[in-house]
Amino acid sequence: MEGTLRTRLGARTGRLRRIGVLGAAFLLASGLAIAVTQVAGAQPQPSIDQVRATINSLTGQFNKANQQYDQVLEQLGSANARLKQPARPRPGEVLGGKEAGGADRRLHL
Repeated sequence: MEGTLRTRLGARTGRLRRIGVLGAAFLLASGLAIAVTQVAGAQPQPSIDQVRATINSLTGQFNKANQQYDQVLEQLGSANARLKQPARPRPGEVLGGKEAGGADRRLHL
C-alpha cells in the first residue's frame, strides 16, 4: 500500500509542479507582451510634414532607379542588336584565312 500512496503523491507533486511552471511561463509572457506594447506606444507619431518629406524622398529615389533601369534596358537592346549582326573584319584582321582587304594570308606549300 505504501508503493501506491507514494505513486499518488508523486503524481500530485508532478502535476502541481507542471501547473506552477505553466503559470510562471504565462505570467512571464504576459509581462513581456505588456512591456513591448508600452515601448511601441511610447514612440511619437511623425508629423504630416515629416511624412510628406519622406514620401518625396522615396519618390525621388524611385524615379532615379526607374531612369537607370530604362537606360540599362536600352543598353541591353543595343547590345543584343550588335550580337545579332554578322561579324565584320576590321582592317588588318584575319578571318577565315583571308585578310580583311581580301589578300590570302594562308601558307601554300
